[in-house]
Amino acid sequence: MMISIVTYSMIGLCRQLSVSSIQKVLQLLTGQKIFALLFLGCLAVTPMIVYDKVYADKLSVPSRGGFFNMTSWSLNVVNNVAGAGGMVGASLRYALLGQHVNARTATKMSFHISLFSLSGLSINYSISALLIKNNNVSILAGSLSYISFLIIVYPLIPLMLKTPSLKFPTKLILLMTSVIEWFACFGIVLLSNTILNLNIDLFVLYQSYFFSAALGVASLIPGSAGSFDLSLTETLKHAGVLPNTSASLLILYRLFYYVIPTILAVVWFILLKTNILQSKANK
Repeated sequence: MMISIVTYSMIGLCRQLSVSSIQKVLQLLTGQKIFALLFLGCLAVTPMIVYDKVYADKLSVPSRGGFFNMTSWSLNVVNNVAGAGGMVGASLRYALLGQHVNARTATKMSFHISLFSLSGLSINYSISALLIKNNNVSILAGSLSYISFLIIVYPLIPLMLKTPSLKFPTKLILLMTSVIEWFACFGIVLLSNTILNLNIDLFVLYQSYFFSAALGVASLIPGSAGSFDLSLTETLKHAGVLPNTSASLLILYRLFYYVIPTILAVVWFILLKTNILQSKANK
């Protein structure tokens, strides 16, 4: 299942990228800039390990050591690529960490944690929706913002409150983790903007990114392929940013937050599977 999810999602992502376009953008970067983007791209996934630690702790599953952290990191990379509003992540979390406990309890806990993983997006998106400026964002973007605000934020609030299995301090930790996670994602776009000297206004970039990310999650498309790209391009276009400029930004974001971390995650899962098979063969 893991290979199928990754393959399908990567095909969708690769359709948004071409070798020639990647080469053109990378030619503008130094080795240090590429390393900075790669480091931040991998680092942006790291806060999500907290979700799995809380999940494992609630189910009394061991969650210490580099092996757990790397497996969790890889799982969340695949979740980012697969998308589907966190549903894939909930399924993978149960498949990898909840197999040896009560299925109903494990599935319910995974679902609750997946809801919290979107809270950071909801908070940032709510702020961006409320602070829309007519001179920066199109009327279309504005109207869609409030529509998706109703779709994404309002359902999350009552669902998040109905989590008696999670105490308030744990909820606060999950909430802060999600906020940090989404800020780290935005940080990749922000760093790409700085590295490429695009000079896109910070406020415009913030609004455009979180509006597009929310729309991408609502679309349930793997990796938000297409919906996120089109939305970000259009909102930035109405703010005076040329499509070619937006394309350069998207290439770096896709490459360093999705493609390269996914390759690393796949290598890890192959090594993990090989190790499991070898262990069974030696018994």
